[in-house]
Amino acid sequence: MFISNIKTDLLKTSIPLKYSDDYEFVKIRYDKRDLLIQTSKLYCLYGSRYDTIELSFQNIKNDSKLKILQDDLGQIQNYIETRYSKYCVYPIVKRNTINVKIRNVRIFDERKKILENIPSNSYGRYIIHVGGFWINKRDVFVQLNAIQTSIEMPLVIDECLFDIKKIPKPPPLPVFKKTDNKIKIVRKNKQIKSETK
Repeated sequence: MFISNIKTDLLKTSIPLKYSDDYEFVKIRYDKRDLLIQTSKLYCLYGSRYDTIELSFQNIKNDSKLKILQDDLGQIQNYIETRYSKYCVYPIVKRNTINVKIRNVRIFDERKKILENIPSNSYGRYIIHVGGFWINKRDVFVQLNAIQTSIEMPLVIDECLFDIKKIPKPPPLPVFKKTDNKIKIVRKNKQIKSETK
């Protein structure tokens, strides 16, 4: 379902669709199916305030899967540049980041709980659909659409988890009866036996 280690000979483009006098859209397919990529954790600085987010590869030194993703996007870039060599193809990865549309994205946390938005300063995995690219006069822009995301969120639990043991009530104190203040000394008399022979 998800594509990794892209081979350019399996990439195919469709006939351009004209949207206006200045804009045409060309779909990209991979091995006759949609080009879906599941990313490793990418960093999002600004969150989902607009319909596009900027995702950073800043963790590439710690995560080798990000290098594979960057290489895959480079393969798509090379394919488009080869096919549309007379055009100015804008880079997919720019300043170690990618721009992704999030208009119809489904946002979850790592525990599959639905979230309202992508928080700023967060890491998440994304399923990205490389739908195609826009041609505007002499310029080409690749469109990446996030379909789903799984955001790394801190654990929040709504109920109290503390194990509080109930201490049993102590037994009642003994009741002392008040008696005379006299002290009685009780002596036991020992009988002395004398031995006679």
